[in-house]
Amino acid sequence: MVINVQAFAARGAENRRIYEELDDFQSRRPIDVIKKNRPILILDEPQKMEGRKTLKSLEEFNALMALRYSATHKTTHNKINRLDALDAYNQKLVKKIAVRGISVKGLTGTNAYLYLESIEISTSKPPIARVELEIKQNNGIKRVVCKLGKNDSLFDISQGLDQYKGFVIADINAHTDTVYFTNGVELQAGEATGDINEAALRRIQIREAVKAHFEKEQALFHQGIKVLSLFFIDEVAKYRRYDENGENPGEYAQIFEEEYNQHLNEVLTLEDTPYNRYLKE
Repeated sequence: MVINVQAFAARGAENRRIYEELDDFQSRRPIDVIKKNRPILILDEPQKMEGRKTLKSLEEFNALMALRYSATHKTTHNKINRLDALDAYNQKLVKKIAVRGISVKGLTGTNAYLYLESIEISTSKPPIARVELEIKQNNGIKRVVCKLGKNDSLFDISQGLDQYKGFVIADINAHTDTVYFTNGVELQAGEATGDINEAALRRIQIREAVKAHFEKEQALFHQGIKVLSLFFIDEVAKYRRYDENGENPGEYAQIFEEEYNQHLNEVLTLEDTPYNRYLKE
């Protein structure tokens, strides 16, 4: 029997047939017939069924056992099987796993936050570095991705933040994906330095995943191939929080929305190209 949570957890007039005596069940209640059979419960996405009333209603099934299937369990019971990314690859359930690494570089004597996202090259202009740094604004200090060229001063761009004194771009090497500063600091694409806490690292990882998704999508959309990007997260609450009031976005969900919309605005142009039409659809 396939049944949704509302059919047995709710007690409204329109949802209580499972608790009513029905002629089709010889004047018995369906829940009592189910209970007598000692059913096996198979719960899909059980983290959505952990409300007090729902758990109480599940007890009424008098189940022989319950199997819980989820990629993001909120409560771990007796784990009998786990399928991780490597297992999925070895069993040929996915075709390929691509990993994009983010490394944190410790630089002695500086707390200046920097993240070298990438280096852009063109046939008509010198290389440009996409660097995330902190910039002083009217409502505080915010981390912003800027396009920088040779001789650009991070102190000036940051609106005078002391930690960026001496950070002037001496060279941008597109062959090695490296940016050199006049104070001797070097950064390669994918490297971050300075105040890198857990939240900052996760934001960078989510941003890089979004960027990689768009790149792959742009290369494949004309073939009718739908691109999917999979995130493995440490706990459900970081993406979605469940409480008595329903679902609320978690920390990762908010970061994802911000980074996705920001990259979408960069990619989506006013030109009438096939990819722009695809995005607008």
